[in-house]
Amino acid sequence: MRKVYLLLLLFMYGNNTWAQQVTATSARIIKITAADSSVTIKETVKAQLDKNISKKQKSIKLFVTAADKKTALSISKLVAAKKQQNILQADAAALISKYTAETEKNLNQLLSRAAANNCILLFDEADALFAPEDNTPDARDKQDAAVLILDMLSNYKGAVIVCCTGFNCRNNVELPLFVKIKAD
Repeated sequence: MRKVYLLLLLFMYGNNTWAQQVTATSARIIKITAADSSVTIKETVKAQLDKNISKKQKSIKLFVTAADKKTALSISKLVAAKKQQNILQADAAALISKYTAETEKNLNQLLSRAAANNCILLFDEADALFAPEDNTPDARDKQDAAVLILDMLSNYKGAVIVCCTGFNCRNNVELPLFVKIKAD
């Protein structure tokens, strides 16, 4: 009996650890330090940020377009340092499921985690949400998921930064209710 109990505990612990690893790989917290407030970015970008962000402002929605991921992350760190918050970095493509209810559940978990940890939610490489349109069933599912995600993010009370680095995303996508910061 004792062996069965130990095996059961081992199985339960092993599955729980696996679930935590899956969650940890799809979103991670980036700790912001004082050094992050002095990252080097273009003066024109700093001016755009100063114009659109105040420390007291809780709900910020930014759409950052940059030529590379490093620039987008630097801008996000500067915003987080200014607001004195950490960043919860998420992969937008990992949220999307074939089923709308699953996508909604994934996003609700992510939003809850960001709120519980008082983090700015960062979607880097959001280009996956805004791929060129075609008429395949998968593309329509992806478009539906993108609409759902953007709707939920628009209603979210915390700070959100959506970053795109791809040419199509940078030049052809406009997000209502989001302030666009051009870094390219």
